Amino acid sequence: ALAANYQLEDPSFPGASPLGALFEPYSVFDARGLKVAVIGMANLSSLTSIFDTPNRLGITPLSTTQIAQAYIDLLRPSVDLIVMISHLGLENDEEMIETTTGIDVVLGGHNHIVLQPPKVVRDCSRNFDEEANSYYVEVPGPDSGEVIRRYCKPRDVTLAHSGAFAKYVGRLDLVVSNDP
Repeated sequence: ALAANYQLEDPSFPGASPLGALFEPYSVFDARGLKVAVIGMANLSSLTSIFDTPNRLGITPLSTTQIAQAYIDLLRPSVDLIVMISHLGLENDEEMIETTTGIDVVLGGHNHIVLQPPKVVRDCSRNFDEEANSYYVEVPGPDSGEVIRRYCKPRDVTLAHSGAFAKYVGRLDLVVSNDP
């Protein structure tokens, strides 16, 4: 299972939850020479108990935007395509795209809706600096609590949701090019 936005306990510690052995934040695949990073974003809204009370799931939720951008930045230099698989829901998927830069495709779920055709959302489009006349994303700085603006040019990101309960099988055909 892929879940980059969960910090999990080390299952080797006595009394720790075993869930840490089941999740990875991402996987990289070789699709006929095309390197594809798949980053998982797990559901947060169904896990309200981890916010409301102490729990023994051993899960600490992480900021969607910050963790997504961190993994994009980690993987982008070594892959051709970044795909997010998400169970955050449509609004949260849109927010994740608009507040990050570098995602190519989001395959989402949670709301049990079908986006047909898939939606196109502009990344790096939520924040605009009028003085610099440029869009930006916010990334953590080297000092604790510091936030740095990274300027970027908005790009189209494909967002697909395929419904629920196996009523539909999602399929997305892409033509991939390195031509900006």
